[in-house]
Amino acid sequence: MSARKTTRGLAKHTEFQRSWRHRGLARILPLTLPPPATRTIQTHFHILGFVMQKSANPRNPLILRIPQLESANRMKTQHSATTQPIRPSNFPAPAKPSPPPAPATLKSVARVYTRKELISQRERWRREGKIVVFTNGCYDLLHPGHIALLEQARSLGDALILALNSDAGVRLSKGPGRPLIPEAGRAALAASLEAVDAVTLFDEETPRQLVAAILPDILVKGADWSHFIAGREEVEASGGKVVAIPLQPGFSTTNIVERILA
Repeated sequence: MSARKTTRGLAKHTEFQRSWRHRGLARILPLTLPPPATRTIQTHFHILGFVMQKSANPRNPLILRIPQLESANRMKTQHSATTQPIRPSNFPAPAKPSPPPAPATLKSVARVYTRKELISQRERWRREGKIVVFTNGCYDLLHPGHIALLEQARSLGDALILALNSDAGVRLSKGPGRPLIPEAGRAALAASLEAVDAVTLFDEETPRQLVAAILPDILVKGADWSHFIAGREEVEASGGKVVAIPLQPGFSTTNIVERILA
């Protein structure tokens, strides 16, 4: 075989080997070369980075090896053997989203009782040895004078009952233009006060029947009503006390309404 044909054949093998290198493969190419051309071709192969080895096969006395591709192939095989496949089970389960916080609600300090419920509650307080204080009014337009009276009344005992005139009772005592705030709103507002433990409504012109049914330990009224406090006789007859508390000067629902309408 001539050197030109051998070189042309090597060029084909080189291009073939490069195509395998681009595919990331390592291959061993058997070559059948005559002895006179071995030394010349070996030099070309060393320049290209190839290695020629003797083969035990008499038909293929020389074999062509590519060390770089063989080394890369070994590393790839070792990596695939030691690397575990990524499975969904290898990852922790995503945390469940926490439920949204419940909306804040306004909790009243006291509650609104019917007359029957209030009588039962009064008996429970009596058994517990609590001193029950009772007062009443329209409380149509809540002002600082009301707050001061309620706090002083609450300081006299352990529980304060506030009886509110119903809408019909307010119209009966104050006229057709009142109340300014309906009874449900006035009751909710009174129940939100810290000084008040129970709220109830009465339709009568005075709370005398309610006081007689409750029989509080202390009956409280503003000093402007000291000349007539409904339920005084019933409370004093049962051993209770009646207290008239001075009013805060400058505060009156009627006067406030008149100034607003003026």
